[in-house]
Amino acid sequence: MTEFNYRHIVRLTVPMIASLVLEQLIGFTDIIFLGRVSETAVAASALGGVAFLLFAMLGFGYAVAPQSQMALENGRGHPRITGHIFSQSLYALGLLCLIIFGLSFFAPQAFDYLVEDAAIRDASMAYFLWRTAALPFAFLCIALRAFFIATLQTRLLTVSSAVTVATNCVFNYVLIFGVGPIPALGIVGAAVASGIAEIATVLLFLVYLKRSGDATRYGLWLFSAWDARLQSLLIVRGRWTMLQEAIVMTAWFLFFVWVEHLGQEALAVSNIVRTLADLPWILMHAFAATCG
Repeated sequence: MTEFNYRHIVRLTVPMIASLVLEQLIGFTDIIFLGRVSETAVAASALGGVAFLLFAMLGFGYAVAPQSQMALENGRGHPRITGHIFSQSLYALGLLCLIIFGLSFFAPQAFDYLVEDAAIRDASMAYFLWRTAALPFAFLCIALRAFFIATLQTRLLTVSSAVTVATNCVFNYVLIFGVGPIPALGIVGAAVASGIAEIATVLLFLVYLKRSGDATRYGLWLFSAWDARLQSLLIVRGRWTMLQEAIVMTAWFLFFVWVEHLGQEALAVSNIVRTLADLPWILMHAFAATCG
């Protein structure tokens, strides 16, 4: 029995590892493309990217709670309750998205205060604001990924991540450097490309849900009234993960702010090193999410 459990965990985890590795390639491709633009672009993507992740990972941290609750109800054979939890998580993520949009209006003042180099400040702020514009799709991706993990459909995540990376690479090239009538947007193009990649992933998930019948079986789009009791349970379970993600990303953001005062080259190198250093986290997170 124990051997079966280990094999089952590995079988579920390997697709998740593959999907996370593929998604990590987005960071690599962004650096590769932006490296051909300028050192400033690579450096600015560090600050702008981590500032975006500081908010995006709040949604990721929250999604751990509905994911575990959906897995519990799915294991009990309650598909409609599983779908109810999913739809309620969309309410919470939507509310969080509105709060983040409100906070983003103060981004110019924050970057002006924290970032010394004017070129890096303007570029990182532009990257952050354009990435934040696509936050609803990022949160929808997070919610759908949580659903697929909870219902043990992890193989789909590998396919979706491949689509995300491919879409991101194509639009990175087109929007960063410009093709034909499309102007070269530089670092803004990288941010827009990431948003388009997230939209493509959401569309893939929605098509799969429709064709597989899961949307009907689980009643994913049968939105009911705000369930205060369930929302309270999810917040209680997810708050510490949200706090953990916020602390981690805040630490990285402050680190990059301090490094920025050493110069563009130091910040650009730090961005590359951080991207490479994420690999051990990918392996640990994949196993933790599967076991959870």
